[in-house]
Amino acid sequence: MAGPLSSTSLSPVRTFHPRRSRMGAQKLAALADLLPRYEWVPGRDPLPLGDVVMEIGFGMGDATLVQAAAHPTVTWLAVDIHTPGVSHLCRELDQQGLTNVRICVDDALDVLDGHIPDDSLSGVQVFFPDPWPKVRHRIRRLIQPLFLDLVAPRMRVEALLHVATDWDDYAVQMATVIGSHHAFEVVTAPPRPQTKYEAMGVAAGRTITDVAAIRRR
Repeated sequence: MAGPLSSTSLSPVRTFHPRRSRMGAQKLAALADLLPRYEWVPGRDPLPLGDVVMEIGFGMGDATLVQAAAHPTVTWLAVDIHTPGVSHLCRELDQQGLTNVRICVDDALDVLDGHIPDDSLSGVQVFFPDPWPKVRHRIRRLIQPLFLDLVAPRMRVEALLHVATDWDDYAVQMATVIGSHHAFEVVTAPPRPQTKYEAMGVAAGRTITDVAAIRRR
């Protein structure tokens, strides 16, 4: 993910905290040896054919793995820049023998803006994006009208947008901007796997909210 959209372009202000984590030899080896097998590079690789669901910010990839195993005919385009999570997902894909996940180590907004054709995605998922809880930082939140303006044309008609958060005020924002956007019709959110971040939110006593919508004709 990247900075909030301005009226004319992508802002350099980021919508996520860049995380820096030390990686051991096993994780580094997974990146070096396995990432080339699963990586999708914007501008180099064509978008896979068939149904493609873009997951923005997959964390450690736990939900990605469950969904990929359950829906083998769908390609899951998992986009994140957190290298320990990328390494973990690569190792699990290798161990589980899953072949329907492509990993994009890049800024999701830049990828959407320059490398995803119109009417090409059968779904977009954003589970537990950075909540930016301080009032002065809320402009950095990803789910806002201009993000929807960017993502909607890349989605096929009837494609599903599914977002989730454990922050009450962000849940209100998500429901408001998605519910009022001309390109989307709010629907009941389908079941999904629990993420590790979500489990932390539940343990902390926070309420989980899902918002889903389909792209209108």
